[in-house]
Amino acid sequence: MEKDAILRQTITSLSHDIRTPLTSMDGYLQLLELEQEPEQQEKYIEIIKGRTKILKEILEELFLYTKLQDQGYQLELQKENMTQIVFEGVTAFYEEFKQSKIEPDILFSEEALEVECNKSMMQRIVQNIVKNSIVHGVSLVRISFRKEEGQAVLRCENDIKEEDSINMELIFERFYKADVSRSKSSSGLGLAITKELVEKMNGTIEAEKQENMFEIVIKFDLW
Repeated sequence: MEKDAILRQTITSLSHDIRTPLTSMDGYLQLLELEQEPEQQEKYIEIIKGRTKILKEILEELFLYTKLQDQGYQLELQKENMTQIVFEGVTAFYEEFKQSKIEPDILFSEEALEVECNKSMMQRIVQNIVKNSIVHGVSLVRISFRKEEGQAVLRCENDIKEEDSINMELIFERFYKADVSRSKSSSGLGLAITKELVEKMNGTIEAEKQENMFEIVIKFDLW
């Protein structure tokens, strides 16, 4: 019975997350067919492209999460410069930070910290936690990456609204959304995937909340 309930919840969550951008795309396609002004047509096309990107990201996250549930799925690990991966991952969000009007406080180690990992999956980890901070942050985001006690430590911290209710016991659970109204473009799988990837690469991940600040801390042993 419990498995059936989980399956129903999963299907319901996915149906909502996929339906939202699809419905929007359908609406703008109808408007595009009726519109005669080139400038307005271009505007609708850009919106449709944005919704298509959202839908693609949701489906990619679902596909990756499904693969991670296979106990036989293994990542190919090798020595990588995590400092470079983190730097490139954070700077890639320049436009998103600008649009959200958040000036991130960033502190990176100048030392090349090398760890055993899968480069593309490490990039996904950085992408997920930075995106989470932008989506849920109000006016402050702090990101630091440095060496601490023989480990490479990535911290991503953001402020949250006082009324935001976050269940810390569920923060890494699939489809969990602390604020559904602000997460319509999210599958709710980002942090669940992040946790799975970190652990498959022999790292650790924790989330902490103190007053109006939320922080994710990820640690990997140095090579």
